[in-house]
Amino acid sequence: MSDEFGVTEKGFKKKTYQDIVESLEEKAKSYFGDDVNLSSSSPNGWSIRLFAFSLSLIWSVAEKVYNSAYVILAEDQSLDYAVSNLN
Repeated sequence: MSDEFGVTEKGFKKKTYQDIVESLEEKAKSYFGDDVNLSSSSPNGWSIRLFAFSLSLIWSVAEKVYNSAYVILAEDQSLDYAVSNLN
């Protein structure tokens, strides 16, 4: 897993759902110890996956906001706005 997410020298790198799950699992292990049960059927694992899903939606929105400024990356209404700035 790369440690460089968000706005980078190469553009925007979004954290995926799996990146977020791995990050949250690492954090949980640092707080509760390596033997904490993080399986998808455990309460901790379930909470991590639920929270990771929500965070992945936020990362998707952040990526769309970043891309909206570039004609080549923008979509839908954002593309219309980006093109209108070319005049």
